[in-house]
Amino acid sequence: NISFVGTYFYCGNLSKILEFYSESPVMVKGIIELAERVKQDYDLDFEFHLRDCGVERVLSDFSLDLFKFKGLLANAVSLNKRIQYLDSISDLGLMLYGTRNWLNVNQYSLSLLKCYQFGAFIKTREQLVALYQKSKLAVNISHHQAVNGLPYRVYDIMASKALLITEYREDSDLFRLFGEDVPVPMYKNAQELRDLCEYYLAHEEERCKLVEKCNFLVSEGYSFDDRVRDFFKVLGLPSPTGNGQVIRVDAREEFGILPSKLVRVGATQSISNLNLRIFCVRFVKPLVPVKLWFWLKNFFK
Repeated sequence: NISFVGTYFYCGNLSKILEFYSESPVMVKGIIELAERVKQDYDLDFEFHLRDCGVERVLSDFSLDLFKFKGLLANAVSLNKRIQYLDSISDLGLMLYGTRNWLNVNQYSLSLLKCYQFGAFIKTREQLVALYQKSKLAVNISHHQAVNGLPYRVYDIMASKALLITEYREDSDLFRLFGEDVPVPMYKNAQELRDLCEYYLAHEEERCKLVEKCNFLVSEGYSFDDRVRDFFKVLGLPSPTGNGQVIRVDAREEFGILPSKLVRVGATQSISNLNLRIFCVRFVKPLVPVKLWFWLKNFFK
């Protein structure tokens, strides 16, 4: 009935950190407070809030930099959300695929552990497509650091026979790309996710109508071929012809001059007159996969 494919995010080091400071309630409360702030706003000034919460010594005690510690907290936030949401639909025919460490969910939900498909790891896009083609519903629960971005699986689901059900965000790229009336059911909490799944499992005709609308929306302009052509355009190279063409570039050199090249393809004023963050969100983010987007964000810091 329902499929979910995703990672059980690693948070083991956070447990070690909390255990290390277990006799210092101030430190433990400070770390928890910092995690709550990351939950509220991933794009916060992490260094400022680290100091404001009084837990900057974590970096030196555990040889962490700001990015790794923030990522660890974001993993915890994401995993908490993922477990809570999936647990709420674990009795509705959920099939859970992902990394082998989903076995650790036994500590939180035995009903969710039962949904894990042992020995059935999705390794290829063909397997992923086949799964969505036989699913009625496919749930998306993005990593917290994705903010309003969309993983490529969203497009895969929208192109399949499964109905995409995803988390609501007011600034979601779904609205930016497809309009305010995008035909994708969205939830704000675990109960809403369950209600939506129950409803569309019981109303097949309505589910199929939404699937058809989603199929149409991504029928043109959202394939990997389209993204490759965009990359060639950004790099100022001719579009690839034929199959298997390999272009070798110095990644740091190209990314170092990426803003100026993007100005030529989309902007109307020079990068020096733009707020770099606004520029990148507007012109870079729509062109790149989520993981590459976050690599670029850190590269330009």
